[in-house]
Amino acid sequence: MKRHVGAVLLLTVSLGMCACGKQAKGDFLAKAYEATTNLEYDTALSTIDQALLAGEDMRELYRLQGICFLQMGRYDEAASAFESSLQQSGSLIDTMDVDLNFYLAKAYEKAGKYPEAATICDHILAYAKDNQDAYELRGTVKLLQDDFEGAKADFDKALAGKSLHIDRLERIYEVLDSKGYKDQGQIYLQNAIDRGAKTLSEYDKGRLYYFLGEYETARELLEKSTESGDGSTYFLGKCWEALGEYNYAASVYQSYLQQGNKSARIENQLAICQMNLGDYDTALTTIQTALEESDDVELKKSLRFNQIVAYEYKSEFGKAKAAMTEYLASYPDDEKAQREYEFLKTRK
Repeated sequence: MKRHVGAVLLLTVSLGMCACGKQAKGDFLAKAYEATTNLEYDTALSTIDQALLAGEDMRELYRLQGICFLQMGRYDEAASAFESSLQQSGSLIDTMDVDLNFYLAKAYEKAGKYPEAATICDHILAYAKDNQDAYELRGTVKLLQDDFEGAKADFDKALAGKSLHIDRLERIYEVLDSKGYKDQGQIYLQNAIDRGAKTLSEYDKGRLYYFLGEYETARELLEKSTESGDGSTYFLGKCWEALGEYNYAASVYQSYLQQGNKSARIENQLAICQMNLGDYDTALTTIQTALEESDDVELKKSLRFNQIVAYEYKSEFGKAKAAMTEYLASYPDDEKAQREYEFLKTRK
């Protein structure tokens, strides 16, 4: 495996895990890790610059720099940082090299450089032939290049084995659905339900049934779930939304937040419910709170778009156009937003 092509870790993996590896050596590197764990990426990046000047561990520093850029949506800079980290590797390939290659492939995939991402996955699999993360990512980029058969072969390998990886299955289903292969995605879901009939938790079964469109069954399972994060709340609320019961969905989200939990993802869904109920002012307040709390690139994108929609519903087209101009500066390739902007330009 060539060292200059590199490593992957999915964005859904927690930042605590992303920042793992060697123990931090040096005061600045330790502070940078802490800032990254707290999602304070600008602080982390400035601290990394200090650490580089101080001569601390360059391999770790460029790796962490790449993670920050990746989480901030600065994908070309992330790729450059991961390549710089790989250049600090020794003569023997180790697990960190594989990790870095996966990160680099993910940066390329997010930047739309699909052939480059696939090539890196090829190198990972040449070294670690059973790496399911690499099979998943290579399948994803193949599908994004309209190679369904190649993607399916990789997804089959990514999902092989005795263990059921529901998070991975969810990601694969969503990319298949987005490219028009919902039926194949649902075959994977149903197979997982059949295999895990006696072992899956109510939460895992519930979200699988949600993606299958069996919302009542999903709702019943999720209401029994003991999952401690925001997952059960998110999918339970989404079930009520799918059933057209926005009041019920909103109450699920509000109950979770009123218990002192913070979740921009839940606030985003609450805002969607509030808009569907015609309460656009409250939705805008909810969105603003979520934007201030979240450092998740994809979630902030969704929140900003929903903010524009709320302005439109309020007929505040000047604010909507201004927000859309800023949005397109950040996401120029968003075709849906481009079409919406053409509509907005006709409004006064």
